[in-house]
Parts: sequence; C-alpha cells; structure tokens
Amino acid sequence: MKGENSKAGSKTGSKGQTTSAGPRKLATISKQGTRQPANNNGTAPGKAKGQGTGKRRSAAPERLFTQMSASQIRAAERIMLGFRLRTVGLGFRTQSFSRMPTSSGNSGAWHLELMRGFVQWAARMQEQGLSVTAALDILVFGKSCRAVDKARRKRNGFAKENLMKSLYLFECEFL
Repeated sequence: MKGENSKAGSKTGSKGQTTSAGPRKLATISKQGTRQPANNNGTAPGKAKGQGTGKRRSAAPERLFTQMSASQIRAAERIMLGFRLRTVGLGFRTQSFSRMPTSSGNSGAWHLELMRGFVQWAARMQEQGLSVTAALDILVFGKSCRAVDKARRKRNGFAKENLMKSLYLFECEFL
C-alpha cells in the first residue's frame, strides 16, 4: 500500500514520502516536494531564532482584569452581556408539542433591563466624548489595549484610560 513503511519510527509525508523520526524534529516537505530540514532552535522552517511561529497568546487581558476592582469587573460583565443580548437576536426554536419546562423567575425582565442599561450607557458614553467601540473591542472582542490604540491611531494608553472611564460611568449610573 502507498505510504506504508515497515521501518519503525518513520512517518509518511503529504506526498507519500517518508521522513525519519529520530531524536530531532521531523523535516517538512514543501509543496514542490523538496525536503526542508527543521531548525534545531525550535522555530518553524524559514524563521530565525526569536521570530517563532507567531502563535503566542497575549497575557494582556488577564493583567488588565487583575488591575480592576470587583465592581469594575461586575460592570464589565454586565456590559458584555448587554451587548450580546442586544446583538444576538432572537434565533430559532424548534416546535415541540410536549410540555415545556417552566422557568424560575422572570428572566425576560432581567434581560430587558440589561439591554436598556447597555443602550443608555452607550448614549452616555457618546455624550461624555468616550469611545464605545474602543471599550467594546476590549471587553467583548478580547482585543488588547495596544491593538485598540494602534487600530484607532491614538497615543499609548488611550484604550485603557477610555475603558476605565467607561467602567466608572457604568458603575456610577447603572449598578
């Protein structure tokens, strides 16, 4: 069969070619079928040491939330939930003729209150001259403050300052 090899420790490449799997990393086979050896420094082929593969996750959101107070985190969670409730839509529900379970409490009123609070907060933000989209980029979409600063072509620290002011505004008026 194509790609089978009786040697122990061998793997099949994308074109049925085998590469040896020794103590070093496997070599990669390019689209042209040529073999490119893996670097010994742990980086991807064609990358210099220190460039890496670009898959490093930023620790900025975790650091940002550790600097916030409990009420600021609560405000951030309510803003995120209000945004999601406002933008998700109603969706579809399958029809079932069996008995539907009853809910405990009035969640519809709570959702409505969150959406109203979000819309009023966004209007107050615009009145105050703060950027709603910059705050939402950080809170809802998980962008870093540096990425928001760069995307808006603002000075360093604009996004964090805007976020802290927006959380303070939500705390004072809607919590």
